[in-house]
Amino acid sequence: MTTKPTTLLIKRLKQLLDENHLTQGDFAQSIDMPLQRIRDLCIGRIQKLTMQEKRAIRAIYNINPNWFDTEDVEKELPSNTPVVIAKHDDFAVFIIARLITDLSKNGPVSQALNALISDYRK
Repeated sequence: MTTKPTTLLIKRLKQLLDENHLTQGDFAQSIDMPLQRIRDLCIGRIQKLTMQEKRAIRAIYNINPNWFDTEDVEKELPSNTPVVIAKHDDFAVFIIARLITDLSKNGPVSQALNALISDYRK
């Protein structure tokens, strides 16, 4: 039996939330998505995730972006699958900024990440 794409997206989003014990608000915040957007996705008012949202879900939850749209696709990506980020992708800056926020502001990792952001913005 083939599931309609919208129904599959709703099912998969709810599964992701349940498995990770997340509220819609927690999930929206984790991928920097407005809460209203996740609510609209979960009821089918919005029928597709954006590429940026799929990339965020991939980076944070290791979920195959095609899993939301296709029935016969593995949910999780192999752990050795690299996250490909285009040179001028705002999502790259988002992830790096998020890491800096979560790390010590004066540590060597933070300094290295700050250098990456400076290089990125050139």
